Amino acid sequence: MQVVDLFWLLFFHTVGDFVFQNDWMLKNKTKSLYILIAHSIVWAGVIAFGFFLMWGIELASKPLIFLFLGHLVMDSLNHPLVPRYKKGLCFDFDYLFHITQLLIVYFWSK
Repeated sequence: MQVVDLFWLLFFHTVGDFVFQNDWMLKNKTKSLYILIAHSIVWAGVIAFGFFLMWGIELASKPLIFLFLGHLVMDSLNHPLVPRYKKGLCFDFDYLFHITQLLIVYFWSK
């Protein structure tokens, strides 16, 4: 893996998690499972597009499901029903988890 590959993984994660997630979705994904699912699908789609664009890799269903479910689970930890003590580490751990997920899929798909 080259440094430029890591840059692109971070770039597509940022686009999928921040650019394609508007304020309404950010505020309401903790209130609605449907919105959280929609956000996770969009994020996984952006990642899949990035893999295809940068490396010509068409992600199979298993890596896509892994990305989708991982994102869904991690973002659900920010749900209001999750105890407060877990929320403090959510952003840093969330970001680290998603990057780890991307690295796993990167090496899985190469």
